[in-house]
Amino acid sequence: VPPCAIEVIDLSHNQLAALPEGDELDYKQLDRLNTLVLDYNRLPKLPRAVLADPPALTTISAKHNPFDVTEMRQFDGFEQYDARRRKRDDKNLDMGGSTG
Repeated sequence: VPPCAIEVIDLSHNQLAALPEGDELDYKQLDRLNTLVLDYNRLPKLPRAVLADPPALTTISAKHNPFDVTEMRQFDGFEQYDARRRKRDDKNLDMGGSTG
């Protein structure tokens, strides 16, 4: 399967109650996806594959869904997502610092 060039997906304001999971979509193929916007939907949770599988995903916005950030931290796959996000932030800190 060729790599997917999509970097940003915005699914906000769609009244989504679920995202594809299992055999419906292989999130690992979204190898350049770095931002996923899910604001203003009806999602009760995020599937593990959404959080864990896209190798470049470092930004998820999911405001105004039935879960909050505290609950999101408990979702299966959050640790993998958070590790990528922290690595990106650490890289930005390293590149943004000045010596002098």
